[in-house]
Amino acid sequence: MAENSIVDALITILSVLVVLANVTICLLVITNKSLRTYTNGFLVSLAISDILLGGVLFPVILTIPDSPASGYLISVILLSGVANHCCITFDRFIAVCYPFSYSYLIEKYFMKMLLTAWVVAVAFSLLPLCWDTDQTLTIHEVYIFVEIVGFIFLPYLLIIIAYCLIFKKLREHFKLLKETAVSITRREQARRLSSEAKVAKVCLILIATFALCWLPIIYMTSAMAVGRPEIVPLVLLTVSKFTLAMSSLINPLLYSFKKEDFRSAMKKVFTRNANGQVYPTVQRNQVLTVREGTQLDVP
Repeated sequence: MAENSIVDALITILSVLVVLANVTICLLVITNKSLRTYTNGFLVSLAISDILLGGVLFPVILTIPDSPASGYLISVILLSGVANHCCITFDRFIAVCYPFSYSYLIEKYFMKMLLTAWVVAVAFSLLPLCWDTDQTLTIHEVYIFVEIVGFIFLPYLLIIIAYCLIFKKLREHFKLLKETAVSITRREQARRLSSEAKVAKVCLILIATFALCWLPIIYMTSAMAVGRPEIVPLVLLTVSKFTLAMSSLINPLLYSFKKEDFRSAMKKVFTRNANGQVYPTVQRNQVLTVREGTQLDVP
């Protein structure tokens, strides 16, 4: 009993941190015009998914452990996370592999991609209501199989392929630059490519962390679907709560420490709080180019 109380207390603390950290990310993008890029728009969508985890899912699990709503919430958060990762990957793939078409494509499909990501995640997660979520039915087993294979494994396979192509293209660009005579244009291109590589690495770490942290849930769901609950260690139920919390907490930390535009914005916030005024800071890449996505049309 005491052990459960400690776990619940830790999860409560983590859920508060998850909400605060991800709300901070959303507010930074809203209040800083330089952060209002399409790339960061996808990251805000992912942050909203994390806020749902910390602000809705965990409170439900802690207050009503056997609530049927928790299963639907887990599915919505998981599938929306995967869908947002697909959007982020598409954004980076177009930016690196088709830079001249980036502005046109991202402006055309940005809102459509976000809406599709959330509508599909919510609609598919609520589909079991059609058969009262009766886990003994064959249709539910088929549903779980389609969710895991079609909505998790297949998207991540495509994401892995996309990032292989992204880093291959970046290597080709760097190789071409080495063969180019030194000039201002070359230095600008080298700076842009270096920034592209950093953003791609951050996004890849983000996606890999999410996949690893959700593995316990995916494993338990698969075991239940095939009628083998005995192969799920009891400790995994507790471990999964912490891995989910860490996944949603790592995301904003990655942006703050590894993504240059967020890091610069955070420095300005701390400078303002410490000195009562903002001192202008010179950013290494002050003009947002295709590497971070064109600016959102928000005043």
